[in-house]
Amino acid sequence: GKVVVYYDKEKDHPRYEGRLEKGVLQGLGKEYDENGLLTYEGGFVNGLHEGEAVIYEAGVLKYQGSLALKNLAGLKSVSLFQGNISDIDLTGTENIESFSLSDMASISSWTALQNLPELKSFYLKAGDFPRDLDLSASPLLEQVTIEDKYQDTPRNLNLGRQTHLKEFRLISWNLGSLVLEDISSMETMFIEGNSDYGSSLSIDFSDCVNLKSLELKKCVSDLDLTACKSLTDVHVSGVHSDD
Repeated sequence: GKVVVYYDKEKDHPRYEGRLEKGVLQGLGKEYDENGLLTYEGGFVNGLHEGEAVIYEAGVLKYQGSLALKNLAGLKSVSLFQGNISDIDLTGTENIESFSLSDMASISSWTALQNLPELKSFYLKAGDFPRDLDLSASPLLEQVTIEDKYQDTPRNLNLGRQTHLKEFRLISWNLGSLVLEDISSMETMFIEGNSDYGSSLSIDFSDCVNLKSLELKKCVSDLDLTACKSLTDVHVSGVHSDD
């Protein structure tokens, strides 16, 4: 039946409303931002936006008409909850600053995800997604959170050179490889690896002069924090050297 899901326990700020079938939205529904402003009103198929829709940004009408995940040009933010996606194609969406996929069951492939030069915030929580994720063409990133619940396949993450990145979180990550260069702006880092596979981690902390909080769990690492003069909060568990 029809339900309303809220951001808060007091039920003052709705997150989305509509008809749930097996835990995902189907048919007509609505989504709201954390300020209670309507962001989407239209059709849902297996939790994904589809069909006729109206999209708002900060309360302002941005798009009205037929919607597909491949037709988001002009938006500055993309936020989807639940469901499966066969292909994420962000061609023509170079102005996107915030990208969030929460509680996705699976993502089959990326297309043009690597061309988001204005991207500042990236949040991904999914059960399964392609093993290679490249965000190196987004040099303005300030926040990155990736939560991976399907751990059998190692993931390769390329962030490239990030001079604005302040918060970086990898959770339950079976790490195949990680490219992360110039993290002098980093203030918070949290990485929880895969205890079954011994996620490999190699990060150069020599320029992390602004790093204040560091937490590492269940990963293989060479750890030298000598240069991290601003560190006030350090938690390291299950981290060991390859040697």
